[in-house]
Amino acid sequence: MVAVAVDACGMVSSVGLSAPAACAAVRCGLTNVSETRFMDGTGNWIMAAQVPLEEPGGGVPNC
Repeated sequence: MVAVAVDACGMVSSVGLSAPAACAAVRCGLTNVSETRFMDGTGNWIMAAQVPLEEPGGGVPNC
């Protein structure tokens, strides 16, 4: 058996911008989905959630 330790975690969702906030919102059943302007192959509206990021970003964060 190999010992495993978690040093840190990260999570961003449409209902929380940090791991503790997102997990709390998910436990409470919060969602932030709405209809998009796109339809699937059967004619149903595609549902999606938007993440409100503070500034545009991409790539690997500086750690």
